[in-house]
Amino acid sequence: MRRGLVARQPVWKTAAVFISAVALITGLAIALPLLTGQSPEELAASIVRNSPEVQAALVGTPVVGVDPVTQDLVVVALAGVVEMEFTEEDGDNVRVLVKGEWGRYAVADVNLEAREVTRVYTFPEFSDEEKARAIEVARADPGVQGILDQGGRIDGVIALAIGDTDGAISFKLHEEEGEIAVEGGRILPSAVIVVDNQTWLAFVDLDAGEVVRILDPKSAAEVVASIETGLKGMKAETPLG
Repeated sequence: MRRGLVARQPVWKTAAVFISAVALITGLAIALPLLTGQSPEELAASIVRNSPEVQAALVGTPVVGVDPVTQDLVVVALAGVVEMEFTEEDGDNVRVLVKGEWGRYAVADVNLEAREVTRVYTFPEFSDEEKARAIEVARADPGVQGILDQGGRIDGVIALAIGDTDGAISFKLHEEEGEIAVEGGRILPSAVIVVDNQTWLAFVDLDAGEVVRILDPKSAAEVVASIETGLKGMKAETPLG
């Protein structure tokens, strides 16, 4: 009797409850970063900074230089995360340009829902032997010798992109290799030369065994800035998402 006296919920009310539940879940998914006190940018930054893969890309390979007394190779710096910038976003997936010390860059694909870095792209790296050879070639170059005679020192060797003289440099992400490829240029080891707190760059062609370009502080800063601009506008083989 009591069961028979209870009225059933109208169909429209059931549908309304269902729609409200879906809307609540969707709203929570969208507002979750706000509820936790983090914007999507802040959440992505936190994920990137705590990623072993990103740390390995920027810190795992130390910047190697020459001890002025013993002439031995020594670690002169460890590149850490300096700043980050969103370059692409598709739902929970974001692509972040990660800037390290002294022209070291990485690109990280981040999934905000899983809170993890799913892919890291870097410039092709040079071995310690190749860096040592680059320093040897740089020190033998008359132009570099002139800078060193002014009190300069070689602080290390980093991988940097250099453009061809007759074309603009651009970048592309290669999924399979996990590398940042250069179009209209190439990646070369560059000796970082410091004079009076100003930085010169000497690009070395290891195959030819010669310095192919020396950049004064103004030109060096412009090249690093152009690399960063190009990385922000690069295209990937596989779309984000």
